[in-house]
Amino acid sequence: ESRAMDLFPEGTRIRDVSEHQGEHEARTSSSTSSALDLFRHPKLGRTIFFLSMVWAGFGILYYGTIIVTTVIFAEPQDADDTVDFDYKAIFVSCTSEFLGLTIVIFTVDTWGRVPSQMCSYFLGGLCVWCLCFGSDQGWNSTLLVMAAFGARLFFMSASCVTWTCTPELLPTELRTTGHSVVNAVARVTGALSPFVVQGGLSDAAVGNILGLVALFTAFAVWMLPETKGVAIGADNMQGDIGEYPSSNNGAASGASVVQLKEVINPGRE
Repeated sequence: ESRAMDLFPEGTRIRDVSEHQGEHEARTSSSTSSALDLFRHPKLGRTIFFLSMVWAGFGILYYGTIIVTTVIFAEPQDADDTVDFDYKAIFVSCTSEFLGLTIVIFTVDTWGRVPSQMCSYFLGGLCVWCLCFGSDQGWNSTLLVMAAFGARLFFMSASCVTWTCTPELLPTELRTTGHSVVNAVARVTGALSPFVVQGGLSDAAVGNILGLVALFTAFAVWMLPETKGVAIGADNMQGDIGEYPSSNNGAASGASVVQLKEVINPGRE
């Protein structure tokens, strides 16, 4: 009895931790979020709105540039009604993506997410406009390859930073939901890009459209908060976005009230 009193002095409370853990697991397993939760807070909704614009621009610019490059370097064969391609030019333009990825590795944490994306989308739009305008005006193949190389380089750089900053801008409770929504927007615009590039318009008109989309996307990036040097998490953008409400606040807050103590000894606390 004396040993028991030494181990559990008078006033010690013993709690069944497994019961509380079971309740917590039940609450957290039922925690869900929907796309509507992304717009419950005005500042978070504003961020999602501009982030969706960026992903929409990314979808049409990246995939549209790949398609327009193939179209411009196509060589119709009138004799047998077939089409040949300048595979060398297409291959050279493809290799630019390796360089674009390498460049952005060094700029994303020095320039920041917003400047890196803005410069990349703007310069990519300029290059793809030159590619389309040059094709319409009969520029030589070397200049067209250089323009295609630059367009794919900068759009690859921009897309890499867009993928990087998106989870940083979203709270933990809504990160997967928000990323899925904006990713779906990019899939839709990517699916629409062939109708823009191969819709019967002249190369110059296609270049004008893609150039305007690039400017529009760069503007949307400019409206986003900078996340360089900010820890990822639910509270990382409190000053710019604010609190993140969700449809299961009770479940989300359940983790903070679970006490991992089997014995509570008021004399030792």
